[in-house]
Amino acid sequence: MIQLKQIGKENIDECLALKVRKNQKDWVRSVSYALSLAYVHGEAAVPFAIYDDDKIIGFVMLRNNRECNNFLLWQFMIDERFQSKGYGKAALKSVIEWIKSTTNCHEIVVSYYKGNEVAGKLYRDFGFKEMNDNVNEYKEIDLILQW
Repeated sequence: MIQLKQIGKENIDECLALKVRKNQKDWVRSVSYALSLAYVHGEAAVPFAIYDDDKIIGFVMLRNNRECNNFLLWQFMIDERFQSKGYGKAALKSVIEWIKSTTNCHEIVVSYYKGNEVAGKLYRDFGFKEMNDNVNEYKEIDLILQW
């Protein structure tokens, strides 16, 4: 059963040990970098450790864009040991359910790097739609999910 848990002193070390495959490092920031962003952005950042029962399998961080009344899926990663096992789909479903049940937002925005088609397929399978045809200077593709 997938659960999103707050990050604290009891699980920070296992969060920091999470990593993606070598060929994915250009597409996903490290958990330590993401947590430093969470610190700097304070109440807008919402980081979670992703668990399957009591086993940590990944990390997700949302950014609450209050001015747009939406959430940015700012960081999403499944540890290299648990990829290709359906955890990404289950975790993304839990993230969407958390947003729907705990906020009044009706929109999630996500960007992924061009070339990371595994991520693109995952998001599109959940109903995310391209926001525009332009690929910005970071070669990110912006997708949006509304309900």
